[in-house]
Amino acid sequence: MKKQRGRPIKPATGRRTQVTTLIRADLKRRLMEDAKQSGRTLSQEIEHWLERLLAYETLTSAFANLQPTEDQRLRDLQKVFASLVPSAPRTVSPGGPPSPRAVRPGGPEDDEDLKT
Repeated sequence: MKKQRGRPIKPATGRRTQVTTLIRADLKRRLMEDAKQSGRTLSQEIEHWLERLLAYETLTSAFANLQPTEDQRLRDLQKVFASLVPSAPRTVSPGGPPSPRAVRPGGPEDDEDLKT
């Protein structure tokens, strides 16, 4: 293993820590535009995007590991969502969104086969 040159990397301590990285100019322009629109600093915008990416990866990996039953999927999704969004409701109605067949451009009342 090669000997590391320069000062050793300090472990992260405290609330915030500095990270230095190089990014493409087009990516920096986009981040700066997003920061301006959201009212955040460039550092805050980068932190916001990193948090979103990590939440997305956590959510997609949770979906990959879901159990086969619908009830179990719903419970697993609630756990993941609650861990990502602390103020989220703890329960979700099991019906989920309406099926595409139940909602048509003319409205469900126009569908003879859906009437009971």
